[in-house]
Amino acid sequence: GLMDGLGRSTQVGDFTAFFFCCSGFALWAAWKSSAPFAIASAALLLTAALFRTLAWMVHGADFAATFIVFEVVAGAMLAFAAYKFGAD
Repeated sequence: GLMDGLGRSTQVGDFTAFFFCCSGFALWAAWKSSAPFAIASAALLLTAALFRTLAWMVHGADFAATFIVFEVVAGAMLAFAAYKFGAD
């Protein structure tokens, strides 16, 4: 559920910005064959997976396997795209 007060502002604002920018970076990377934008998107997704895992290990959060797997797979695909874009 959503938090209250400033927590809700942070929760909605930060997560919306995260996913909006990550998606925008990935689309820009695909459109322009841009390795730096693909790397930026991959970094956002892979660090999200890392910190979701740490939230489970350190803070007792539920283990978000579905989200972690998606972030790792999508991040790996974007990293591979960055590698291929850089090879051209």
